[in-house]
Amino acid sequence: MFNFHTFRYALNSLEILTKRCSLRIRKIHSLAATYKPYCKSSNKLYSQTPSEYYSGLQKNSFFETEDKQIATNINMTSTSTGDGTWGWLGVDEDLGREAEPNEFVRLPEDKINETKYKSLTNAAHCMVYAENSEKVFGIYKIRAAVLMQLRYDGYFGFPGGLLDQGEDSVTAVNRELVEEMNFDTATHKITNDDYVVSHWSEKKQLVLHFYKFKVTVDELVEIEKRALLAHDYGGEVLGTVRVPLYTMGDKYRGFPLFLSHKFIGCSRNQLLATLLKFNIFTAEEIQSVLNASSGDRSILL
Repeated sequence: MFNFHTFRYALNSLEILTKRCSLRIRKIHSLAATYKPYCKSSNKLYSQTPSEYYSGLQKNSFFETEDKQIATNINMTSTSTGDGTWGWLGVDEDLGREAEPNEFVRLPEDKINETKYKSLTNAAHCMVYAENSEKVFGIYKIRAAVLMQLRYDGYFGFPGGLLDQGEDSVTAVNRELVEEMNFDTATHKITNDDYVVSHWSEKKQLVLHFYKFKVTVDELVEIEKRALLAHDYGGEVLGTVRVPLYTMGDKYRGFPLFLSHKFIGCSRNQLLATLLKFNIFTAEEIQSVLNASSGDRSILL
């Protein structure tokens, strides 16, 4: 019997795979130019299957040890549940690994368009929020309703994703908001004026651009409703959540507890930097929350 939901999920997966393979090929070409004596020709790279590509990685000493594990896992094509395997997700699995402390470094805005950074894998994300002076339970001031996502891999993060070939970060973040949140760009459109900050990871060869978009509380509620009908909802995106920007009586539950969870890339830093930049929190308040969160003593803002 034809299963529409299975068919739609397969199409979604194929779209994502096509985008990620294109970006990975560009990354491979960049590496090949640097390590030419160790690499196959670029024409060969296009014709390789994922298994052939990752088998090739094992023979090249300049790739990290973790890539050998990808090669092992990607060849485990399936189990009855898929658990413990990567399948085609192995193509960009390394970008989703947990960041090391201070791995992501702030990138000055005047350096964003330098070839060194534009030639890397780039991604763009956005914090949609509404200022809100109401109180939860009549006790805790909300400050702002900030939207984040629970991702398919279990991390929290912001809506957004990798730039497609030829895209700039503004175009990419608007496209990703449509895909992941069913965002109405006819009414709400991210522009260069919404830019906040960029970071980059030398280890991952990844640049992350971050934007904010302020709406009213009523508009935010409608955005949350529309998100349930988004193209990627239930696949890449498992849910939209509001960040609890208050600290409860034990000085841990609320925002400190939320920050103790796992976040993709530098989204935790992006959240804190934006709260500070737009005067939702002071630097002292942020430091107090971090101290309560997990003994975390400092943060790159």
